[in-house]
Amino acid sequence: MVPRRGRPGGPAAGAVRVRRPRRDRPLIGADAGRGGAGRDRSERTETFRLYGRTMNSATHDEPLTHPHDSHMVITPNILYFGTPVVLLSTENEDGTFNLTPMSSAWALGSTVVLGLGAEGQGAHNLAARPDVVISLPSPEQWRAVERLAPLTGRDPVPAQKRGAFRFEPDKFGAAGLRPEPSELVRPPRVAGCPLQLEARAATVRPDTAGRFLIIETEVLRVHAAPRIVVPGTQHVDPAAWSPLIYNFRHYHGLGPELGRSFRSETPRPRPGEPAPDAGETSRPRPAP
Repeated sequence: MVPRRGRPGGPAAGAVRVRRPRRDRPLIGADAGRGGAGRDRSERTETFRLYGRTMNSATHDEPLTHPHDSHMVITPNILYFGTPVVLLSTENEDGTFNLTPMSSAWALGSTVVLGLGAEGQGAHNLAARPDVVISLPSPEQWRAVERLAPLTGRDPVPAQKRGAFRFEPDKFGAAGLRPEPSELVRPPRVAGCPLQLEARAATVRPDTAGRFLIIETEVLRVHAAPRIVVPGTQHVDPAAWSPLIYNFRHYHGLGPELGRSFRSETPRPRPGEPAPDAGETSRPRPAP
């Protein structure tokens, strides 16, 4: 493929000329004698995307129009574009344990990187005591996660959370979740979560704006429910494991929406549920 320069009446700069004749059917007659140069236009037509434009290989470099090609510029308050929910167990200063629901977590090999609000109790705990358990709930546990959502382990409640959050010292009990002992770290695992990762924070640093902490944790041990493990292996079975996904403040499994967060800015009624009133859609948005 060779980039072509734009010319009056021709394709824009950055377009590509593609000639991709079909080779999966035999050439016959005169076509066979001249390498297919004279065959008809029944060659395969392919479309592909290049620099945001839809192209057609049969016409080589002519863009195809598409009703959804245009985009609009938006400034969303959040960029929670769909990542798994995790529950972080951390140790408080008095030896009790905090439970933090969050979705800014991703794995790099045996390292799990966490993003936490700098003023939250979980962040304060990990800055002082590095042991942590990362428990991944299943979609069926979304209501327990949402019961945790408006709670904070900080007392007094930080200024940016006042009015939307309340202090709760026993988050396990408030959410209807049960702790179970870990093997290598002090904080407990969350019983019932199909995946539980015992880990230790290796680095804790602020983000560029100073609003969040970026925490790199090293996973020490993985606990998996037998039903999600491929028998006779060390592998999680993707057909058996479905994470709980946080998608722009709505909860999903690997399928239709299951419910929404109390912080959702796009509420819509579920079957059999009355439509939200204007107050719900226009209430002040708490800080992320």
